[in-house]
Amino acid sequence: MTAAKSINPMFVIAGDIVALLLFAAIGRQTHAESNQFLAILSTGLPFIISWLTVSALTGLQRPQPFKRWIIQTLSWAPLSALMGLALRAIWMEREIPLTFAIITVCVTTFVLLVVRVAFSLRTMKGNA
Repeated sequence: MTAAKSINPMFVIAGDIVALLLFAAIGRQTHAESNQFLAILSTGLPFIISWLTVSALTGLQRPQPFKRWIIQTLSWAPLSALMGLALRAIWMEREIPLTFAIITVCVTTFVLLVVRVAFSLRTMKGNA
């Protein structure tokens, strides 16, 4: 199955941003921190910047055959999460705990996969 070429990459980018902001909001809520939009944006921004950079360089913003899109996301999302953690550590001027890093890599990879699966399923349904 292939993701439709009719999906505008801007929708994928918007989906990625929303997914990463949702990750930041859930994380902030879990730690009983402010859930005001600017606080969520501040938390999510390092991950958004790193993912948009990685996905632009690897072509992951454009729909691809389902299997390749999933495999490439599984390959590149963890690296992007680590880059986001590094940006966050620099931004906050503090170290990132290992458990936070592991959870962040897993959850950000998961939410980015959900975006690709959702677009692929929508496309498959539209082509049926």
